[in-house]
Amino acid sequence: MKNNIVGLSSEKSRIVFYRPDILFGAAGQPDILLDGNKVGRSLRGTVFYVDIEPGKHQITVPAMLYPGETTINIEAIQGELIYVKTSMGGASFIGRTDVEKINAEQAIKEIENLVFLSEPNRPQKASNYREKESYR
Repeated sequence: MKNNIVGLSSEKSRIVFYRPDILFGAAGQPDILLDGNKVGRSLRGTVFYVDIEPGKHQITVPAMLYPGETTINIEAIQGELIYVKTSMGGASFIGRTDVEKINAEQAIKEIENLVFLSEPNRPQKASNYREKESYR
């Protein structure tokens, strides 16, 4: 994956979104919204990033099977790299996705074997994103 990553501009911040490759809740693929705009989907075993302006931002993942959503607020500092993990929580059978900010050390370990999506809004088929590359 490293070869596909563009360097971060010194004026921007970056959010790295990822979802571990865990079978539980694998069918759930909810949208990920940043400040109300779709930036990608929570797909099992994948990682993608979005460069943003520094400041306050809201990350929302709508519930799939009932009204509601999971939301976290973050504040990005210029040049900062923020890791956000999505996962199907214990309530995944009703369509709820957990969203949490993760420290860099933990995130890098968890991302190591995930598949990088260079176009996270594009519909993905398993054969389109199974080629794994290292994140480092």
